Amino acid sequence: MILYYAMGGGLGHLTRARAILHTLGLTHAALVLTASDYADDRRVTGDLRVIKAPAALALDLPAYRLWLMRLLARLRPTALYLDTFPAGICGELCDFPPVTDLPVHYVARLLQWPAYERLLAGRRPPRFAATHVLEPLAPAHAAFVARQSVKHAPLTLVDPPRPDDEAARGRFALLTRAAGPVWLIAHSAPAAEVAELLAYAEELRRLEQPGAQLILLARDVPPALPAHIVHFDCYPAAPLFARAARVVSACGFNVMREMRRHRAKHRFMPFPRRFDDQFARAARALHEHP
Repeated sequence: MILYYAMGGGLGHLTRARAILHTLGLTHAALVLTASDYADDRRVTGDLRVIKAPAALALDLPAYRLWLMRLLARLRPTALYLDTFPAGICGELCDFPPVTDLPVHYVARLLQWPAYERLLAGRRPPRFAATHVLEPLAPAHAAFVARQSVKHAPLTLVDPPRPDDEAARGRFALLTRAAGPVWLIAHSAPAAEVAELLAYAEELRRLEQPGAQLILLARDVPPALPAHIVHFDCYPAAPLFARAARVVSACGFNVMREMRRHRAKHRFMPFPRRFDDQFARAARALHEHP
């Protein structure tokens, strides 16, 4: 059994975990450790076996490290896969004896490396048997990967097959019966960002396609959603992108990858994150497809 360490709190880490494990042929051998609020949503986790980290330990790093040490001793995984953060989201895997003799694989995507590197100052991060690079990294991050890895190479993700949800397709068809183009706004949280994307989509619609129908793809209905914007709780959202005249989103890794084949109709807005560099990812996308 391998342990896939995906300790971010949002949807993206679990979406990426399924794609990575499918691509590497490890889905049935994996157990995913996560703090995500989506851990109990079977639409998101599918057939994955999932352990939810105790929320009570979120602000107590020593207690969390002790809990993790005991978990590793109990599970005795044959390998550890680290999603996004090479020493954990808080640097918790620096100087961490249980990973010293355990084969560690790092799944690397773009980070604001100077911000993350401060967690590593004067400490010993894990060494990696292999690093799977999902997108170009900042130079200092790439240099770190080269130093810490026995081998490293790009990895192109292949999404897992998903059951054809006839009920979801039927509901979406009912929502889009009105004449005219459909615009999708794909973002779940936080509510303030959803509100910004909705305002952005409204202004773009006024300029580009005033008759377009706006549909928000999100798990929860945001506060004060305008009556003319339809809410649709659908996961995965990616199969709907081909049907839309426009897709409006933030610049997280997953949605930018999923929209690469539809870039001409993608409108995106980067948001500040503690470690994810959405602004650099957005700039790259504009350079590739002006």
